[in-house]
Amino acid sequence: MGRLHDNFSEEVCSHIQQVQGRGQILDERDKVWWMPTGNGEFTVGSAWELVRHRQDKKENIMHIWEKGIPFKVSFMMWRLWYEDTCRGGSSKNEDH
Repeated sequence: MGRLHDNFSEEVCSHIQQVQGRGQILDERDKVWWMPTGNGEFTVGSAWELVRHRQDKKENIMHIWEKGIPFKVSFMMWRLWYEDTCRGGSSKNEDH
């Protein structure tokens, strides 16, 4: 607590002690803690998850990519769905 009182007013020290509660104030340097991960370490993956914008999954399209359907069949069905839905072939034009 010595450094705290040496550098801040009694009012600030009192507030810090109140906020800190029963925790210990150690004479160590502050450590960086990356909040999006549980262990506090920064990863590119955690940063990507933080900034990316995910769209809601479209339930009607998810069945196209089910396991066991050959890729070329799934791709053809997706193209048909895309042409109909995203290019104005359908009366209900969804955001994609």
